[in-house]
Amino acid sequence: MRTSAQGKVHPSKELAVQIIDQLSDGNGSFRKLCELSNVHPGPMIRFICADPQLEEQYARAKEIQMEALSEEITEISDERPVETIVTESATITKVDNAGIQRNRLRVDTRKWLMSKLAPKKYGDKVAVDHSGSVDLGLAERLREAQKRLDEGQK
Repeated sequence: MRTSAQGKVHPSKELAVQIIDQLSDGNGSFRKLCELSNVHPGPMIRFICADPQLEEQYARAKEIQMEALSEEITEISDERPVETIVTESATITKVDNAGIQRNRLRVDTRKWLMSKLAPKKYGDKVAVDHSGSVDLGLAERLREAQKRLDEGQK
């Protein structure tokens, strides 16, 4: 493997496939996986995009990553954060409000990320409601105005 002056590994097809596979398996973000592989993310993504086959694999890995995030949202939402307090006389279990807020933030962050990375599938749907009529007589009114102008110039 070739390395740069900074000690970073140069992108290669084998390394790209390895990072894409790890991305598909949900082992982290692209940036984190590049960091763990000692390669800069910028040159790696350019290397991937220069190869149509790698680019297709990367796109599919991102789709799989979105599905994994949607499953994580369900798992996080189903969690019930509780706090257990043990005293000499009793064990008390109560709802952990900080845990609930943390889970809400985790869910909202994943939803936001998904809406930005895959807006057609996970973005907010904007409903367009059009009521009223469209006046198509504009061209006719313009012709009449031009006619009046032409008559006024004579």
